[in-house]
Amino acid sequence: LQEAKFHVEQYKRFRGLVQHGDLYRLGSPESECGFHYIRADEKEAVAYLFQVASRFGEEPVFLLPGLKREQRYSVTLQAAEVGGKPRSLGTLSGEALAKRGLKVPLKGAFRSAVLDIQAADRVP
Repeated sequence: LQEAKFHVEQYKRFRGLVQHGDLYRLGSPESECGFHYIRADEKEAVAYLFQVASRFGEEPVFLLPGLKREQRYSVTLQAAEVGGKPRSLGTLSGEALAKRGLKVPLKGAFRSAVLDIQAADRVP
């Protein structure tokens, strides 16, 4: 029951973004792929990422397009199971996320991750 409650809370947290956000498809289904949803004002986004094939210990890099170039974003890896803790992956500009991408800790085949992306302070 706890696990079902956890997954329903996760669903409710991002439901509005998935329903009304702009959708970007990421990667290729042969190795790494995902879906990236961005709120219309570009202040919030969520990315659902999947790794199908193992990369021999390398963490995949995902490009996250569509965010404001000059805006800084705080990126958090959401907990994957009940009792897990979210983990910060850093604060980067929209331009860096789109051009350099973000290393995501997915090791092994058939892994997934959810990233919560929130606007932070403006780049000077």
